[in-house]
Amino acid sequence: MIKGKKCELIELYYLLGKKWTIELFHYITDEPISFNELRRLTCDIISPILLSRRLKEMINFKLIKKRNLNKRIVYEITNEGKEMKDIMHNLKRWAVKNDYELPSVCKKDECHCDYVFGRTDEK
Repeated sequence: MIKGKKCELIELYYLLGKKWTIELFHYITDEPISFNELRRLTCDIISPILLSRRLKEMINFKLIKKRNLNKRIVYEITNEGKEMKDIMHNLKRWAVKNDYELPSVCKKDECHCDYVFGRTDEK
């Protein structure tokens, strides 16, 4: 990278590699979801401060949006976020095709990533 020049692609890679980003992004869909619902889905392991930080970062990259729904703040995926999820799904297909070691539950088309949080019996 040229010194002093910003590369948003590298910054996006960095964001996706940060703790909790992928897991949180997975849970944000077209269905509105609140901050507290996201915390519950992560078994309250993520701190409120870190959750807030990750949500703001994903908003800044236009992966998700925040809106007021009946006086309640909720988060939803954006069109850009849907495109990113398609790219991530293609990466998973590539990993399966190339025999990367994945839990069998993650090899299905609709992986719900419960394996990440230890909510499956599969080891």
